[in-house]
Amino acid sequence: MADASKHPSVFQKIHGQSSLLSRLSPCIRARNYGITGLGLENSLRPTCHSTGFACVSPSSPIFVQAPSENAKPTFVVDFLLGSAPSATCIIGSTLVDNINLLFRNEPNKMASVISLWRRCMTKDITASPFKGLLFAFNDQFKRVFDISIDRDGYWKWFAGNLASGGAAGASSISLAYPLLSAQARLDLANKVKAAQNSRQIRQFNGLIDVYRKTLKSDGIAGLYCGFKFKCLAITIYHGIYFGVYHSLKPVFHIDNLQDGKSMFLASFLLGFGVTFGAHLAYYPILNVDERMFKDIKSKSFWNAFVQIIKKEGPKPLFKGVNKLRGISGGAAVLALYDRLHILVYGK
Repeated sequence: MADASKHPSVFQKIHGQSSLLSRLSPCIRARNYGITGLGLENSLRPTCHSTGFACVSPSSPIFVQAPSENAKPTFVVDFLLGSAPSATCIIGSTLVDNINLLFRNEPNKMASVISLWRRCMTKDITASPFKGLLFAFNDQFKRVFDISIDRDGYWKWFAGNLASGGAAGASSISLAYPLLSAQARLDLANKVKAAQNSRQIRQFNGLIDVYRKTLKSDGIAGLYCGFKFKCLAITIYHGIYFGVYHSLKPVFHIDNLQDGKSMFLASFLLGFGVTFGAHLAYYPILNVDERMFKDIKSKSFWNAFVQIIKKEGPKPLFKGVNKLRGISGGAAVLALYDRLHILVYGK
């Protein structure tokens, strides 16, 4: 029994601590909370009355410091956050292709599955870093322009979002075009070989081989063949894709939704509509540029555009606009990026 009095039980310890807290609580006064640009500062100054206890120091465990402000966005983190959704969507698309392949009557399904995954990995290597650059540059330009909806008004902020998206597109395509161009050449060579259905030697044995042969025959300029109009199309596309999407989010109060699933669904639906609008602006430029290389022997973009309209009407200009998979993928990447951004940085 004497031992028990010297060493109180766990219950007695807890009871003693709760009693201490209850006696201290009326004595503590918190005041002068201040928010600075670097974090949350508090100057808690406890005052004690006649409780028989000494004043508790702010360094006491009772005074828990408030969590600091969310981490500042960085280019590298934004790049990684932008690459991850793109890679996820590409892998998901490949899985859908594999499932469709199982229901086809093809003699060598295993070879087709292996070929699909090979293309998936190659596309991940090229498309995911490009998407990561787009998101990172977009956020970076928004920070550089520093336009606030509250300070500068909605329409100036809207214009700033369009400019940030367009600048992100131009910057990203300038860096990533050699990689995307090599990927396009490799895909075209594989399609030609598949169409001929022969055992002829492949024109290219992977991306490295494309680089090596292109540099040997045409130099650096060969990797930037067709860059001018592609850059124009990408700039317009991402000006709409990023600019309109981010400008319409406050209109629909998407960021005010409390439920994560509702926010993701609303972001996806908005992204779907915005991506379709971006496709309407993007594909006419892309299709005219493609036709200039194939069958319209003209170095003038405007001349090629007029020839197509006169001979075939406007329909060929919008070839590929209604690709449901491309629109859904673009919308999913926007919605996933927003969710990841909230998880990392907070709202």
